[in-house]
Amino acid sequence: MGTTKLLVGAVLFTVLLGPFACDGRVRGVSDRPPSVVVILIDTLRADHLGSYGYARDTTPYLDALAARSLLFENAVSAAPATFPSVNSLFSSKDAALFFRTSARDLGIPESTTTIAEVFREHGYRTAAVSSSPIVRASPSELNPGGGFGQGFEIFDEACSDSRRFIPDHVAACVTEQTAAVLEALPPEEPFFLYVHYLDPHDPYQAPSDPGGFVEPYAGKEFISKGHTWPLNKWLTTGEGEDPGVTSADIEHLKDLYDAEIRSADEALQQVMDHFRRIGRYEDTLFVVLSDHGESFLENGALQHSYSLYQTELHVPVIFHWLARWSQGRRDSRVVCSVDVFPTILELVGLATPPGLAGTAILDSEGEPLGQERVCLSAGRSAWDAGVRNLSAVRRGRWKLIHDRLEQKYRLYDLAADP
Repeated sequence: MGTTKLLVGAVLFTVLLGPFACDGRVRGVSDRPPSVVVILIDTLRADHLGSYGYARDTTPYLDALAARSLLFENAVSAAPATFPSVNSLFSSKDAALFFRTSARDLGIPESTTTIAEVFREHGYRTAAVSSSPIVRASPSELNPGGGFGQGFEIFDEACSDSRRFIPDHVAACVTEQTAAVLEALPPEEPFFLYVHYLDPHDPYQAPSDPGGFVEPYAGKEFISKGHTWPLNKWLTTGEGEDPGVTSADIEHLKDLYDAEIRSADEALQQVMDHFRRIGRYEDTLFVVLSDHGESFLENGALQHSYSLYQTELHVPVIFHWLARWSQGRRDSRVVCSVDVFPTILELVGLATPPGLAGTAILDSEGEPLGQERVCLSAGRSAWDAGVRNLSAVRRGRWKLIHDRLEQKYRLYDLAADP
């Protein structure tokens, strides 16, 4: 497990101390290489989590987990949409490299090395459970080419749908399928597992128990169903009539969104409890994060993929590894989502492939590593020229957004204007 070698004279002290080290870290519980689990909660903006300052109790389990983990306060997504954000996460390549000539070509090119391929080359069993209609190994209407299965022995799509359809409340399905995949993996072998929860993606549908977040609503029908498209279509294309959405309508969408976050949080607790039951919790590195956030007209944008503001690019990134550390820490550095891949490899002691855009931000013991990061984010691609073609760069408190369609630059001091 890469734990500190002990001197013979300290053996008695270690026995009396038990599994905990004096620095708050937990001694390794197994001699086998550590397993790694990346859990992605789709469309989860950081500032709707209690651990990131949200007043509502949307994520009680994740907040408690974060208190025992390493939380990155200023993580920047590579893109404001699942494609190409997940492509960048899997490959540690800049998101703009994945924009090609067709909106039907969303997968990762075979010539690109993925994190799953690296783990498989080092003898790990590899598996994925995804409810996303985009992040798939096989084709769907939203992603006709598939293309996310590189390096995975198992790619479970049972909770997804090949039609142009976003299913409601599939978090419980993802948890169930993850448990089934874990049962299929040999218990004595290390594994790399990717789990993709789709909730709280739109359309926002409150679960049967909305957790007290949703007030009675008797407004517009499409808002009551958690849909954004009638308004989004008018905002992005100018087609049709202004649907006359009010602040109360937007607040209802936020209520539904928060209720879905709470549902995803409960599913996360269930899947983590399963790791405990099978004895694979303490010696596994968990990374919990999101691909992008969500906008609710804070800057004139709704939903996601239409802007590069903080509502869509500021994402949670939490590293949890009980075998290495038991005390929570918060890291205020600006870090990039492309850094997750090389950081995981550094922590588990595997060599990093050449040519990555990201860099390890933690050393093998989980301590801060590297210089100040400069993070790049890409908006809509050239084949979607009707939408503003955006790019952004973030360094420290400064963020520059470039609108290539209008040839305008906007510089923001995030410390003064978050």
